[in-house]
Amino acid sequence: MPTVYNLMGTISETAKRAADEHIGISKTHIRRLVTSGEVPSVRSGSKYLINWNHLMEYLNNPKPKAQQRFGVVHPISEKGRTM
Repeated sequence: MPTVYNLMGTISETAKRAADEHIGISKTHIRRLVTSGEVPSVRSGSKYLINWNHLMEYLNNPKPKAQQRFGVVHPISEKGRTM
């Protein structure tokens, strides 16, 4: 008998469902998407609840990320620098 899933699930439940349905996304990646706000969620106490349809919509149609500042080299001023 196939597993019946709820539409809303915790990060762990969502990761298990993704694994059962052979969707290549890890629990850690789901957590990052939720905490960054890229995938909408509802907070219930210390847990996040994720709507499965919203996650699938995001994975099928990812929104372009805002320009990130990772990898940018910033010059260090000579003021206050001791050698």
